[in-house]
Amino acid sequence: MKVPFSPLQLTWDITNRCPARCIHCYNASDRDGGSVGDWSPELVEGVLEDIVRTRPLTLGIGGGDPLVLKELPGLVRAIYAPTCPRLSSGQTVSCSAGSGT
Repeated sequence: MKVPFSPLQLTWDITNRCPARCIHCYNASDRDGGSVGDWSPELVEGVLEDIVRTRPLTLGIGGGDPLVLKELPGLVRAIYAPTCPRLSSGQTVSCSAGSGT
């Protein structure tokens, strides 16, 4: 299905895990001793496809602390592989083959 427009911003709360446990944060992140589950690989794959298909102008990845996910670098590469992203500083990343970005 072709998307008629690209959203200006998309935010993906990819995990609830966070080691900080800040009292002011909206993320409960296992404060009450309950388990916090992550997304299944199938669901992640579907979300990745949707992100690439809709091509939002900006993408925020949050939730708890996405940096706790060992899969995060691969997910970011999967999102940006078909496009040439623009960094928040306004500089364009080199998308040429073999550039390592």
